[in-house]
Amino acid sequence: MMSRLILLLMLYFCIYGSAHLYVLIKLRRAYYLHGISYGFLFVLLVFFMLAPIQARVLEAQGHLVWAIVSAWTGYVWMGFLFIAICLSLPLDGYHLLIGLGQRLMQQDWAHLMLSRRQCVGFAALAALGIMVYGAFEAYHLRIEKITLTTTKLPAKAKAIRIVQISDLHLGLMYYPGRLEPV
Repeated sequence: MMSRLILLLMLYFCIYGSAHLYVLIKLRRAYYLHGISYGFLFVLLVFFMLAPIQARVLEAQGHLVWAIVSAWTGYVWMGFLFIAICLSLPLDGYHLLIGLGQRLMQQDWAHLMLSRRQCVGFAALAALGIMVYGAFEAYHLRIEKITLTTTKLPAKAKAIRIVQISDLHLGLMYYPGRLEPV
């Protein structure tokens, strides 16, 4: 059991840590961070990276309020980070192709590129917009009724009702009243 936990934590830190390192490098290069500002950003990213683990530890120790705060902080950041990186990587690929094209063609194509700050700003604003839309959609439940007909059931068979409920996220981020509409 302990070896599985260690393996899980190693994977978590390798994958999620790499995502945070990517963001650290992108922000440092875009805003020329150094000294105290770079150190503050590093500590902040480490805090965000550890927040989901901290939430589970605090929950296990009975500190429910702090566990909820850590869960909301950590999981909202995790979603934002995932979306921002998914938007940022294609921009990096585009810039890589433009840079290779410049070298091969020996021409200046800098006018086809965005600045580092523009790339970071676009990814961050678009990720924030997607998250706001996602939160809006998640809290506005919809009921979809679909009627299917089939010849595979006997003609005198009674109607069959199938109900599917998914993605309720009833962990620490659950809030009172969430199940009432469901």
